[in-house]
Amino acid sequence: MRRFGMISILSLSLLAVLSTGVLAASPATSFSVKANHAAQGGQLMVQAKARHSVKGDFSATAVVHFASGDVSVVLTRTGHSSRVSVKVPVSLTEQPGSVSVDVSITSNGATQTLTTHGVVNAASDDTGG
Repeated sequence: MRRFGMISILSLSLLAVLSTGVLAASPATSFSVKANHAAQGGQLMVQAKARHSVKGDFSATAVVHFASGDVSVVLTRTGHSSRVSVKVPVSLTEQPGSVSVDVSITSNGATQTLTTHGVVNAASDDTGG
């Protein structure tokens, strides 16, 4: 009877130790966002990336705060990657400088908003002379 009791206790202890290892092995999903540089008349790339595997899909929207006004866009996935992105057209008359971008990411029913910055550069003058 003592052996059975000791084996039961050791088995439960081993199970408890292994269970905590399994839980610790799967890190929480985190995201990163970025925007690039774009010339006037070009396209500003906005991108969001899942840093750890996402159980289920995630979606993202962004608001680009141009000097001429805000532009709302939906980021889309290409293939089976962990990235979503969109190319936002930049007006030829857009004021050069830093542009704030707020990206809202929805994953597993929770939404988080991350902020990044892009840059609008002046269009190059190719008239020569």
